[in-house]
Amino acid sequence: MQESDILNPSLTHLQRRQIAKEWLRRFQREKLPELRREILHKSRFYDDVTIVAYSFPKDAHDFDFIEFAIRYSWQWLGKLKTVIIADRMTERLEKFKVSTQGGVDVQIEPSLIPGDIMSMSSDCIERLYRRFNTPYCLIVQDDGFPLNRNLGDFLGKYDFIGAPTCRDVPAQYLVDIFRCSCLNGGFSLRSKKICEAVSEQWRFFKHFVRIGSEAHAEDVFYTKTACLNLSYRIRFRFAPCKVARLFSMPDFDGVVDIRSFRGTVFGSHGHTAMWQMLSSPTI
Repeated sequence: MQESDILNPSLTHLQRRQIAKEWLRRFQREKLPELRREILHKSRFYDDVTIVAYSFPKDAHDFDFIEFAIRYSWQWLGKLKTVIIADRMTERLEKFKVSTQGGVDVQIEPSLIPGDIMSMSSDCIERLYRRFNTPYCLIVQDDGFPLNRNLGDFLGKYDFIGAPTCRDVPAQYLVDIFRCSCLNGGFSLRSKKICEAVSEQWRFFKHFVRIGSEAHAEDVFYTKTACLNLSYRIRFRFAPCKVARLFSMPDFDGVVDIRSFRGTVFGSHGHTAMWQMLSSPTI
């Protein structure tokens, strides 16, 4: 099947995502050599934001896609302080670190389990605040990274912002009114203050939340579970859905009409969303 088949209504959501994933992987591999040759200048956000990426794949060669996400972020935003949290040091990871001449800090976290997303959730909840020393961190993944330069539109306004997980626009207004939205963490901007507070909240909630449950998923914990503590909910600012839609185009169960996004979308997260944004198909 080809990329154009994604719009075939007879395909399942999983089939669409698989086609989009294969397309994105080809795009990343073709683009990566060019990104490696680029000479980059320090970002104007250098003292404000650290890029944080997790690398714990089952296949060590999959690091190419994390490297792409980081270099593509630098291309749009300029060179930023960057931290990679990995379960182990690999030849590919060491080679990338050396090539940046000190521009990347690699932190080994043995508790990360290759292929286990919940092991990353535990680190994001308990230790993310220790990973960076700027007021904010920008979490990127192999399928979640910037596609524009307008980070400044969101910086300093919220403590947590990512794509809205609520699927339709009318419902988004309701969750904003009742302040019960969950924001996706796969590609997200977070303040150091909220990362510190979440670690403190975990000391209490760990007695009630089962590790591996939905409530333990790091983005759910940041934006819903910890919000059961009213003082935490009042202290921190969470982007409303209408703003979150402009921070990141979400990857819902199917294809989203990008014409419904008013304004410049900063980035995207998810394979079908990336396919739409990067290949600019006619929907």
